[in-house]
Amino acid sequence: MSNSNLKKSKKKSKKTLSFKPIDNENNETTQKNKDEKKKDFLRRISSKEIIFMNEEEKEGYCVNKYDNGDAYFGYYAKDLRNFNGCYYYSPVSLDEEYQLTRCYLGLWKDDLRHGNGIYLWAKERKNEKFYENFDKSNFKAFAGNFVLDNLSRGTYLSKEGDYYYVYYGTFSEQNKKNGNNCFYFSSNLEQLLYGTFRDNEFVEGYISKFNEDGEIESMFEYKNNITQDIGVTQNKEIKNIMSDFRNCIMTEDYFGNIFEVFSRILKFKDKYLFNIDVINTTKYDDFIDICKSYKKVTINNDIEKYVKIN
Repeated sequence: MSNSNLKKSKKKSKKTLSFKPIDNENNETTQKNKDEKKKDFLRRISSKEIIFMNEEEKEGYCVNKYDNGDAYFGYYAKDLRNFNGCYYYSPVSLDEEYQLTRCYLGLWKDDLRHGNGIYLWAKERKNEKFYENFDKSNFKAFAGNFVLDNLSRGTYLSKEGDYYYVYYGTFSEQNKKNGNNCFYFSSNLEQLLYGTFRDNEFVEGYISKFNEDGEIESMFEYKNNITQDIGVTQNKEIKNIMSDFRNCIMTEDYFGNIFEVFSRILKFKDKYLFNIDVINTTKYDDFIDICKSYKKVTINNDIEKYVKIN
């Protein structure tokens, strides 16, 4: 994730992570100075240098554009990406018609994704904007915890046309589905798997199929490559866990929530990061809010709250 083209600022002694206070003796002058700093910051985003909101300490929210088209807007400390921030990856061409668009939004530690965050990627037509039509969009996202740049625990969501796929659980160091008490729901099959995954494969646990009303109509136990029908009344505890999970992820519009967060980033990038002349100072607040908007995706907290996992 680090970039050799990243400019290094001179290291200084440890500073607090707040902006340097402004003299408040004259409120009118203070507000004027604050607004001028915002304007100056936003006008300079189009350059390739690292732009700090606190230029004197070289620490704080900043924008950094890379020669390859990538961009980072977020917090900088110790010459590195730290705390809240968004990294936008330059699109990768897949063929003449489609490209892959990606970004990470969340916490950082010394240039690595570390802590709570969202990694989003979408296949989009080159002549269309991803955020113009949710129904036609196809995208994937991981929302959850990262450890030193790797997926750790959280929810992996995939939207392919009208179908939705959701995995909730842990991941291996190779970013593969791996762990116990994990879930995988497929909306096109109305099927939920609950149990143990190893290297992206479901190896042991339970399978439930749902009817049109969202109720379990059949249940199976899967073990040693054998699937056995156990009925819907034999294990009420497992049935309740699986019903609660399905209801949790289908009741709230988490896909729409993530689409909205992703779209906001792309709109901000399209409008301000690459084509800046004059910007209203209120966009400064949008910039800060976007850096923290990963907190608005609550799917993991909701699952932990409503699904009583063994």
